[in-house]
Amino acid sequence: MKLNNKGFAISTILYGILSLIIIILMLIFANMKASKDMTQDFVDGIEENLNNCINEEVLLENCYFNTADCDFRQYNTCIGITPTSPLLSSVAKVGDYVDYDAGNWTTTAMVPSNGNLYSFGGYKSGDSRNNSVSCDGSVSNDEGGWRILSIEDDGIALIHAGISECFIFANEAKALYVLTGSNPSGINVSGLTPRNYNEYVNNKYATKAMIATKAMVEGNSTIFPRESESIFFRKDKRYVLGDTYNGHLTYIDEGILNYAPATDTVFGIKPIVILKNTVKTIGAMPNTSGEENNKTWLLENN
Repeated sequence: MKLNNKGFAISTILYGILSLIIIILMLIFANMKASKDMTQDFVDGIEENLNNCINEEVLLENCYFNTADCDFRQYNTCIGITPTSPLLSSVAKVGDYVDYDAGNWTTTAMVPSNGNLYSFGGYKSGDSRNNSVSCDGSVSNDEGGWRILSIEDDGIALIHAGISECFIFANEAKALYVLTGSNPSGINVSGLTPRNYNEYVNNKYATKAMIATKAMVEGNSTIFPRESESIFFRKDKRYVLGDTYNGHLTYIDEGILNYAPATDTVFGIKPIVILKNTVKTIGAMPNTSGEENNKTWLLENN
């Protein structure tokens, strides 16, 4: 009986030790499995991030070199890489749109009439200077905004995509003075004030602004030959320019460059804005005009 009790006790101890060993082994295996799962999750996470990184690098390269529609700012999660915005002049082309903001009009000026010569108008206080106005009484269907006219070493010239304001005059020489401040004929201009185009200058991006001139637009092959409608001047609109030829003020009517425009007529104004050559872009989006291959470039908020 004593032997049986001792044997039972020994068996109990052995079973207990065996059970403990089994439990320890189970805990070890469970810990190893958890560790393996954690390691696998970690590896999977690294692989996913690397794949995302590679994908972002490809998309970013598309932005930079293929001018794909994108915003550079969305490609900044690739293992701490923040892309550098390129110069606008290095990726954009003539005819592209730019999301330049010339601000809003602070006063109201109706379309000028014969009784109010050498004046500008066609807008209301609070209207955007980026919008297009109508100078002939019809509903304006011009695109608003700004387009790249030229890309030079000293800056990018933007031209208003539509008509920013209207102008009426009765004398060419006086009109030239009001439009540009130039008075080559030395005529009496008392009571007249040259137009201040600084209203169009957004100091973050631009250095100066002026009215479009024959010298600026004629050298651009996308505007002329004379008989074709250009991407900057509509054939059904009338525009006055800010320079002379053989003493006569220049203008564009029915898509053709002409001289000595009819007086007492309302013309559209096309301002030019010169951007700093340091202006950068954060990417490009499709423009709303529907024109093929033209984009709207987003400016870096410097």
